[in-house]
Amino acid sequence: MATKTTACRACGLMMMIVCMLSCALFGCIAFALAKYTPVYTAIQCTAGSTSITRTKGLKGRGSAVKNCFNPNPYAMVLRQASNGEDGKVIGRVGKGAPKSLGVARVPEIRFEPGGFGNLTALMELTFPIILISEAIKQEKPLNVAAELTMQAEAQLTSFGRTLVFSDNKTMACGLGLKVLGRMVWYGVKPEIDEVLMGTAACASSSEDLVIPHPDADAESGDFTMDMSPEGKASATASKNRVFGRALAACFLLAVVSGGLCVWCLLRACTGGASEAEAKGLAADAPDTESQVRNEGPAPQQQPPPEAVKPAAPPKKKSAPRGNAHTGPPYDPPLRKEEMARRAAATRQRAVTRGAALAARAPATPQMAAAILQRTSSAPGWRHSSLPAQDEGPSAGNGAENSNHPEEDSAEQDLPEELAPPEADCVRAASEDLARKAEV
Repeated sequence: MATKTTACRACGLMMMIVCMLSCALFGCIAFALAKYTPVYTAIQCTAGSTSITRTKGLKGRGSAVKNCFNPNPYAMVLRQASNGEDGKVIGRVGKGAPKSLGVARVPEIRFEPGGFGNLTALMELTFPIILISEAIKQEKPLNVAAELTMQAEAQLTSFGRTLVFSDNKTMACGLGLKVLGRMVWYGVKPEIDEVLMGTAACASSSEDLVIPHPDADAESGDFTMDMSPEGKASATASKNRVFGRALAACFLLAVVSGGLCVWCLLRACTGGASEAEAKGLAADAPDTESQVRNEGPAPQQQPPPEAVKPAAPPKKKSAPRGNAHTGPPYDPPLRKEEMARRAAATRQRAVTRGAALAARAPATPQMAAAILQRTSSAPGWRHSSLPAQDEGPSAGNGAENSNHPEEDSAEQDLPEELAPPEADCVRAASEDLARKAEV
């Protein structure tokens, strides 16, 4: 029992720790989900430095720098599209036909969460003589534009797992060049004395690109790098799917571990209570045994007087039913009141008949003695309250009746109230007549 209780208690504590950790992890994942919603915020860039360096003749290298800020809570990587093609650089004067000037490349750059970075476009340029001549003749700026395909890659890292999603973005940037002075020929190679560069501007496409005039005041040149709606929807779905599965797993683990914790602790408490009760009974057993040995057998407890019920009277025997009874009809015993009433009525009738008999009796002593003898010797009539003068004849009659055990038993079974009083009255009248005859 102790081992089982200890195991249940340890299991309950372990499940409690697992439940608490699952709840904490659930809260952290929910916080991360709220942190990464919305999934992407556009990168904000402002104008930076721009320069063109002449290398030989009408050839040169240019660079345009943009200062960008990543507002997202995760790292962003910007690179040129992985198709290996460089961006094309074109130039034209006014609304003239565009001419190819060279290529442009954008080195890969990584923006930390909430960090800043410089987005730089490197250009290899070759200016045609026709465009330079038109720019000098028309005194118009030479607009240089580069169209690039950029790839924005987001690296969302949470709980040791990195979720990567990317989107391709087309970007067009350009600036205006104003040729100052004149074009000088050194042999067969022309050169430009001086060039004035304007502020670089960028847009999502070449059609939307507006290049400012080099003589205009410097503008901010701010622009944003946003994802396409399709790319943003795909990234949002991926993020919600990953975090949703993690939340569901943590919630299920927390519920299961919490239920097991409660069950194990309840089992441990129940087992502990049973064990304590068993120990208490085991501790009380020796004391009880020694007390019984010292005190001896306990006295038998008597029930309280009010709890003792009177014994039921014995049931009276009833005559057997059916055809098995062959004796005289069975008369049930009479009640005391009924017996007393019948005895009084019988005594009254006996007195009346005795008086009438005495009135009709002869006055001769012989007749009185004969009546007295018949009355005294009549079988089956006895009474315990007879006068003293009747003891002699009664005793003789008892000896005579001893030969009839059935009559004796019947006489003994008769109660005193049922002794016939008619015999007493006749006997008294006969004795009275006998005394009168003697006189």
